[in-house]
Amino acid sequence: KLIAPLSVDPAGCGACADRGRDCGGLAQAVGSIRDHLMPYREAAFREALRSGRPMVIDVSADWCLPCVELDHVTFRHPDVVARLSTMVTMRVDATREVEPEAQALLEAYRVYGVPTVLLFDRTGQERPELRLLGFVGPGAFLERLRQL
Repeated sequence: KLIAPLSVDPAGCGACADRGRDCGGLAQAVGSIRDHLMPYREAAFREALRSGRPMVIDVSADWCLPCVELDHVTFRHPDVVARLSTMVTMRVDATREVEPEAQALLEAYRVYGVPTVLLFDRTGQERPELRLLGFVGPGAFLERLRQL
């Protein structure tokens, strides 16, 4: 399937505006949530836990083929993009050296490899039974998100 040329909406997109960012509509044009995952920061994590919104933390690396597949297939699916836009989304980039505060998160939640996607419900509790290890397609990922 070919990707259509980008047409950017100057009004921006709601997913970015909610995070105090303005992508100029690029997120909707590209149809992927990848560039809208906030980098993991401990203060933002604590705030997100108190927000009452479900949270998704993607732990990935550029050199990881299943991570790239998640970005290009699952995170690009329109239904996934729409669902994630209602949640707090963060990313730990493990491409090179992981930041110390992100390393603390990985140790606390026993994350040992990439890709790992941590899923937190509205009460701020991780749902370990929903944790994603490896690639899954949009349908299976959406099913996990529906359980939050």
